[in-house]
Amino acid sequence: MRSIAIVLGFLQGTWDLVDGLNRIITGRFLPFHNWLTPGAHAAWLLTMVGAGWMLAGNVFLFQSTARARSGFIAMIVVSSYYAGWLVLFPVTQLALLLLDASRVSRSSSRNGAAA
Repeated sequence: MRSIAIVLGFLQGTWDLVDGLNRIITGRFLPFHNWLTPGAHAAWLLTMVGAGWMLAGNVFLFQSTARARSGFIAMIVVSSYYAGWLVLFPVTQLALLLLDASRVSRSSSRNGAAA
């Protein structure tokens, strides 16, 4: 479940990063910009959020700590303000993280009861 949430974050981050850099370099957003990310009009902000997604995804992938999880959830919340129909990504990511957390807590409670 966690890996699916991370992949969705990488997809969103890649889109944001490429869309923002395209706006900075060419002066135009990508063709589907108004449909996918209608609330994001500042190219530098969009580029920074995309880079943040890449960083948060890598940290959460390679450091499975509470701090990394909190950072990943913070990226979900921060980037959901401009998502448009891509709001399905953050909602799916949060649901997957909550399912993963409940599964981990159930397995640790079983292991604790068995010990």
